[in-house]
Amino acid sequence: MGFNTTRFGEVEVDERDVISFPEGIPGFSHEKRFLLLSHPGGGPFMWLQSADSPGLAFAVMEPTAFKPGYTLAIGKDETAAIELDDEADALVLVITGFRKGESGVSANLAAPLVINRARRLGKQFVLDSEDCGLCHDVLSEMTSVAREAVARVKGR
Repeated sequence: MGFNTTRFGEVEVDERDVISFPEGIPGFSHEKRFLLLSHPGGGPFMWLQSADSPGLAFAVMEPTAFKPGYTLAIGKDETAAIELDDEADALVLVITGFRKGESGVSANLAAPLVINRARRLGKQFVLDSEDCGLCHDVLSEMTSVAREAVARVKGR
């Protein structure tokens, strides 16, 4: 099946690859169907593309790509909406943004997207945690993680 997108042109996907967000995404509650597309240039970024609005796509990435210890404290009652019974089926993504006038990339750790890969159901959770910021600096975090890894290797 083909989907028309503003950024990627016509995209052919299997209907089974569509991810349903029954509650939509806050601010986009009418958007219920999305596709997860790889970034054409590779790397850690992906696109959560609306299957119904060609111009709506969110740049997303797995938070563990820049924050290795990132975990979510979400209970089974909260994940019931996406029928998530097994943590292994969970794909956690954060929406990223590119700051104008800077070379920085920020990530919204306070509102992660959780997708049940097996059921193709997703939900955005809004967390109440001081550890999770709305504009977490991805590049400085990645640089810090890389420096720590190099220091560990040199220390051996």
